[in-house]
Amino acid sequence: MKKTKKLIALAIVLVMCLSLFAACTPSTPADPVAPTAPTGPGDTAPPPPPPDPPPADGNFANAIDIIVDNNNIAVLDPFNPAANQASTNWVFTMIYDRLLNIAGEGQFDPGLATSWHTDDYQTFTLTLRDDVVFHNGDPLTAEDVRWTVEASRDGIGSQARDQWLPIETVNVLGTHEIQFVLGDVNVDFWFNLAMPMAGILNQRAIAADPENGSWIGTGAFSVERFVSGDYVVLSRNDNWWNTDRDVITEQVTMRFVPEVAARAIMLQNLESQLSFGTGAEDTPPFQASPDFEVRPLIFNNPQGISFNMQHPITGCWYFRMAVAHAMDRDEIAMVAAGEWAWGEYRSGTLWGYESEFRNDTIPQIPFDLDLARYYLERSVYNGETIEIATAIVTNIRASQAFQAQMADIGINIEINDMDSASLSAWMRYGNEDKQMSFFNSAMSMNAGSVRHIYYPGGGQNRGSYNNPEITQMLDEARSMTDVNQRRNQYMEIQRIIAEDPPIINVFWRVNAVVSAAGVGGFTLPSDHHHIDLRGIFWDLDA
Repeated sequence: MKKTKKLIALAIVLVMCLSLFAACTPSTPADPVAPTAPTGPGDTAPPPPPPDPPPADGNFANAIDIIVDNNNIAVLDPFNPAANQASTNWVFTMIYDRLLNIAGEGQFDPGLATSWHTDDYQTFTLTLRDDVVFHNGDPLTAEDVRWTVEASRDGIGSQARDQWLPIETVNVLGTHEIQFVLGDVNVDFWFNLAMPMAGILNQRAIAADPENGSWIGTGAFSVERFVSGDYVVLSRNDNWWNTDRDVITEQVTMRFVPEVAARAIMLQNLESQLSFGTGAEDTPPFQASPDFEVRPLIFNNPQGISFNMQHPITGCWYFRMAVAHAMDRDEIAMVAAGEWAWGEYRSGTLWGYESEFRNDTIPQIPFDLDLARYYLERSVYNGETIEIATAIVTNIRASQAFQAQMADIGINIEINDMDSASLSAWMRYGNEDKQMSFFNSAMSMNAGSVRHIYYPGGGQNRGSYNNPEITQMLDEARSMTDVNQRRNQYMEIQRIIAEDPPIINVFWRVNAVVSAAGVGGFTLPSDHHHIDLRGIFWDLDA
């Protein structure tokens, strides 16, 4: 029976190989397959979960200490590529306000804008609040919005630049009225305005202090102290305009603790009251204790192996197929995070866990060492050492398991262990020296956010992927106002990418979010870039 299966598999491989133009270039399919409706989470992003309301008679702590996720906070500047970290976006949500806020299911709530309108999805007009002041006392005006858009253009590789990039012209119509004219129709643009990295900055503050002026926002908290890669201390902004939100805690410290065991000790001693980076092996005692609460959080961002598509070896289709077939994803997930790695692989193209229009009809490339060796023999690989760059404990462990698996078929992998900010800079689009990385790919609930991953120059385009057909289809998708047409377009995009993948999904990470009893007031959406800690509280009597 096994011999029969191998012969069938080999026959399939031979048929596939005959359809290739050259050694490392897959062919274009003759007859595109019509996409099928997804069987995953649905076609629209779910609304964000509401935060726990504070008890009316709570005895609240004045200060809370939070251990952030495995990514340190390197810079507080949305125009810097080193800010492309989830935990940095949590700080952005606290110190900046956006023009709009996500309400879920394609709807938005007011932010700095009280009204917004478009007739053609190319010209967008917004009216701003007239009672908002920055942390330095300057009133918010449309000129600050215009300056933020223009300044973002220099932030090559930053996610902030990605949000504002569709804008071709900014027109200041009045002190509190702004108009954006896009280069093309873009039905996703409202969503761009609600992203954490699209906060509005203060022009005068940055002119006066180019190094730290980006700390000044209009948000619920202001920056009191910041040590790059270590911690940031935030103080409540008692002049915050949003009186509808409960902001109870006076001071919030967000710190990066590199040693996983130290995080558990700090929680046990209540030196920190909330941790997003507790190790899987340290979680059971907290689960068993009434003094703590453990909340599982499946991240929307897939964890995957990214290939530099411009490199002669890692860009080779045969080499990537060899790697894909040699990966035992279950083993990698178990080594990386144990039971806190979600190993349900429902899509053969890297896509967000709850992102709309995911095509679950695309099969994952199966683990098959015979096929892996077959493809490797036909690749340009000749025993060279291939670097895989990575960061954070979970992904380092995953890379170590991956390294051992690749050795089984004769691929030599060297792990380059970086900090998160350095990794973001190293894997930027266009860097010819990079080869591979084990990285999480940030994708929001909105399908349009995939542009950051697959569009040339995108802030999350770790593999320098540049497929003109996909680029054109992504541009077309932004102008499709019919939801069925958009769904079919995005599902076809996924099918095409699956034939020549720049990234291979390995697992979704499930974080154990551990807190002291009585800590609440924060949201845990699957899109963890949108985690909102502004309303956090610690009821000492709980």
